[in-house]
Order: sequence, then C-alpha cells, then structure tokens
Amino acid sequence: MDQARAALEKSLTIDDRYAQTYFLLGEYYRAQGDDARAAENYLQAIAIDPSALADPDGTPAVGPMGVLASSEYVTRALTALRGASEQNPKAVFPRYALADVYKRTNQLDLAQHELEQAVESAPDDFMVSLALVNFLSENVKLTRRCQRWDD
Repeated sequence: MDQARAALEKSLTIDDRYAQTYFLLGEYYRAQGDDARAAENYLQAIAIDPSALADPDGTPAVGPMGVLASSEYVTRALTALRGASEQNPKAVFPRYALADVYKRTNQLDLAQHELEQAVESAPDDFMVSLALVNFLSENVKLTRRCQRWDD
C-alpha cells in the first residue's frame, strides 16, 4: 500500500492539477481509515474537477460521499460543491453530489431541489431523471410530484 501512495504522490509532482490522482489518494487514505486525509484529497479533487468523484455511471461514488457527509467535513464539502455548481451551472455532477450530501444529512428538501436543478440542466439525461424519480419514491413524494406534473 505504501508503494501505491508513493506512486500517487509522485504523480502529483508531475501534474498537481489532475483531479483523479487526488480522488485515488482519498481512496487510499479512506482504506487506511484516515478520513481526515481522505477528505482533504476529495476536496482537492472537487476544486479541480468535481466529476472525479463520480462512479462510471456518473453518480456520486459512495465512499467519498460518505466521508464528505460526515459532520467534520460536511460544511467544507457543501461549500466546495456549491462553488463548483456556481462555476459551471450546466454541470450535472456537482448537483448530484450536493443532493447526495444533503440526503445523507437529512436535508431532503435541499436534496430534491438539487436533483430538480440537475434535471433542468440535462432534461434528456436518463440517469438524472431516474435519480430524481428514485429520490422522490424513496421519500414518499412521488405521488405529490406526479400530481404537480399532471396539473
């Protein structure tokens, strides 16, 4: 494992603006149980390219979101993700990630708002619409939302 960390740190000396390296360092430290260092690296990745924290299907990666939603890091994570969303209002991933953190911290109205904004930004993206439908159904809001769509 130390060789992996050393290789990632060497990678940063070559290109310190490659978000994926910070994501991988975050994963390394999370695997070691060092959430503080993991969070620092995830936050650095967000500052460069928030989508570095996405799974292949474009949804937020579970591990990083779990770390960032913890009480020690949630304020900084929300600030970083809001900044990324403001910097690129059409980007879907920062809204996905914001919704995920809000959901994990039981701020369901804010989570719903972010998912709705993501759908508005990418109305033809099936995964974005599915994320909103899943959120609404998980939170027993689907019936009310469907009624509003019918009106």
